[in-house]
Amino acid sequence: MSNGRSTPGRHKLVLAVALAGLAASYGASAWAADPAPAVGAGSGTRPQAPDAIATHGGTAAPADVATEKWAMLDKYCSKCHNTTDWAGGIAFDTLSPDSIPDDAETWEKAVRKLRGGLMPPAGNPRPDNKAIRSFVSWMEGNLDRAAGSHAETGRVALHRLNRKEYANAVRDLLDVDMDPAELLPRDDARDGFDNVADALQVSPSFLDQYLAAARTVAIAALGNLNARPVGTTYTSGGGEQFFQVEGAPPEV
Repeated sequence: MSNGRSTPGRHKLVLAVALAGLAASYGASAWAADPAPAVGAGSGTRPQAPDAIATHGGTAAPADVATEKWAMLDKYCSKCHNTTDWAGGIAFDTLSPDSIPDDAETWEKAVRKLRGGLMPPAGNPRPDNKAIRSFVSWMEGNLDRAAGSHAETGRVALHRLNRKEYANAVRDLLDVDMDPAELLPRDDARDGFDNVADALQVSPSFLDQYLAAARTVAIAALGNLNARPVGTTYTSGGGEQFFQVEGAPPEV
């Protein structure tokens, strides 16, 4: 039966088990984050383009705007990107404004080419910059609205801490610096990353090594529990004080 007294060995055992549990515990929890504003297949946040554009006579209908934008494609792009030539593996004569959501990946590539001034190629007729910017804005607006209707927030798979994350956690919790390369096994990498959930597996030999490392960390954190209290006397270096300083203890 336990007598309720705490022993140094028990302290070290409890801390070592806790540290080993930290190593094998999950480094991230799966969650469903609140859907962020969708930006299509590309990266970055883009201003939403209006469904219609203003003209001298009022506001053009979306269908009229699409016809105007498609006319630019037919004039400057479809000469090479068609079902006969298939330049770049793209045929604009097989696409339509109604199918923009289904062909989002293709249009994202086209937008990047237009933004970079890579298309139409040098030496070929090309629209003016205002027309290109207008088309890019219109296309990005369509892509963003399409992506917003079926946004995928993604998930983070459960995984353990890798050895660098474990060393950082030990330092943050116990203020103990450790060299993970000396105490812990090397983490398997996946595509150049060592924190991929699928690669961070837990095996019996892995736990044995982490338990050994946890014992080492526990000893460093707790120190020698059998050490006796030690008193240290500090002297002022000589001199006398004839008057009491305000705030000092009263004279005895």
